[in-house]
Amino acid sequence: MTIRQQWAWGKASYGLKFEGGTEAAFTTVSFWKNHYQCYVGGSRYEVFGHRGRKYSVYKDGRQLAWWDKAAVSWFNGDNYHLLADDRADHELLLAFCLILDHHTSNRKGDSGITLDLGNLGPQAKAFDPAWRPKEDWKGEGQG
Repeated sequence: MTIRQQWAWGKASYGLKFEGGTEAAFTTVSFWKNHYQCYVGGSRYEVFGHRGRKYSVYKDGRQLAWWDKAAVSWFNGDNYHLLADDRADHELLLAFCLILDHHTSNRKGDSGITLDLGNLGPQAKAFDPAWRPKEDWKGEGQG
């Protein structure tokens, strides 16, 4: 997959190109509420930024992942923790995370410490702390 930034005044606008030539556009729905969307293969993906450093990802209205960014990172860039359904498109989820890291990063050169206070403003959808990823793993001996 290839990701390329497109010009948009203060908003996230990125093009994604998949193997086989399929393309998609990642765009901002609401700058103020940290809400983004991307249509891929007939499905609507929405990314919601929450208070703090959390983001949730929904596909056609159903949550399938969320990630959290570390408040402080030392010497090696930003650190994330991503939880997702087993059958989710993990490459696409990582692309969304990279896009938003690039879009929201205010780094001006390399520094030993990265500090991120996160979102303090409004949010389009509240974070669901009870959500858990769906696992499709089958134990040994179960066909």
